[in-house]
Amino acid sequence: MKALRRQVGADTIELDTEKSFARYTLARPRRIDFAKMEEAAEDASYTLKSIVLEIEGVTSETQCQKCGRSVPTLRIPATGQTFELEGDVPIGVTTKIRASVQGWDGGHARLVVLEFETSE
Repeated sequence: MKALRRQVGADTIELDTEKSFARYTLARPRRIDFAKMEEAAEDASYTLKSIVLEIEGVTSETQCQKCGRSVPTLRIPATGQTFELEGDVPIGVTTKIRASVQGWDGGHARLVVLEFETSE
């Protein structure tokens, strides 16, 4: 748990070794660093198999440098960080999403939208 606090800035941490999950929250906006998440898991002798985020930001359409096509994105105003989205989301609105992270270990992270809620 110290690794999560130190390496990714986790505030509240919940570990369940029987169900094989770790959950944490960030009380203040911070940039999300998937490499640091992986490192924290390894330091605690765990294997990171999946990541699910609940996060709020503003959607837009952007040209992806990695895949060379126009994609929906979610920009987090407090950090300036932008995430590529997969799934149908309204563009140009503030939305809270729950998403599975794909490709974090290959350098082309994408958030696969599981559910969303717009606030506009």
